[in-house]
Amino acid sequence: MARLELQRTEKHNRFNRDLPPRAHAADGDVIVFHTTSADDDQIDPEHPTFVGYDRTRVHPLTGPVFVRDAEPGDVLEVDVLDVEPGEWGWQMLTRHLAFLRDFVEKETIVISRIDRARGVARYPSGAEVALAPMPGIIGVAPAAHGEHRTIPPGRHAGNIDVREVRPGVSLRIPVFVPGALLSVGDVHAAQGDGEVCLNGIETRGRVETRIHLHKRQAQDRPHLKTPTHYGLLGTGPTVDEACRDALSAAVVWLATAAGISREEAYALCSATADLRINQLVNGDALGTRLMIPRSLLQSLGVEV
Repeated sequence: MARLELQRTEKHNRFNRDLPPRAHAADGDVIVFHTTSADDDQIDPEHPTFVGYDRTRVHPLTGPVFVRDAEPGDVLEVDVLDVEPGEWGWQMLTRHLAFLRDFVEKETIVISRIDRARGVARYPSGAEVALAPMPGIIGVAPAAHGEHRTIPPGRHAGNIDVREVRPGVSLRIPVFVPGALLSVGDVHAAQGDGEVCLNGIETRGRVETRIHLHKRQAQDRPHLKTPTHYGLLGTGPTVDEACRDALSAAVVWLATAAGISREEAYALCSATADLRINQLVNGDALGTRLMIPRSLLQSLGVEV
């Protein structure tokens, strides 16, 4: 096993199967991603302004990492070991990107100061938010050739913005290209479900991970494993369709994994599972997740 450190200068902001890898890793290796903020460090916390802001630079990702022996049809499991935010963070409210656009009377950049010792982010009013740092983006290269924006989540994971992706949690992502080409970025010091104004508390970060390669496992989308739940991620152009995507995939998966009817699997999901919105602000690619209690899976003899 090896330990790799990728720096903030080793970055890109488009997924592309033809990108040259910044590092090579193998099953069991620890990879530390040092990430820039989602604005590519354009915002000055002392003088935040929209003047000169270049949106084409958003979502710089650290990577990609070529995973040896990874092939299409495999699954790459990424264990999150540690996430450390920077010393300050920002959120942006704009009329054309916020979910409640009519509520944005004045376009604003809100700066919060991060106190890692106390575990809080402090807002200008004095309000304090408990730190819960997580990477908004963990993803691999999609199968299709060409450049793919980092903004929409998808089967390759990417900009999933799932608040549970924190230390002690693992994300399982289908592999679509040789080497997988894993990248990480968009660290948030904290984020609520929905990411409703546009951003969590965006910040620089350090994300420590361990990777595991599972050969020849059938999986068509990202799966999430927490200490208490197992989740399947969904996307869609509307909330209804994104919810339907996550729920239908979860029902099929549970029925298959447990060897029960789809009707019983559907009923069990309705009785026990939580259907949550990841984010509402990614245009026509909204994100959801269906979280199934692992206690239910254990009662059915399903190991995850």
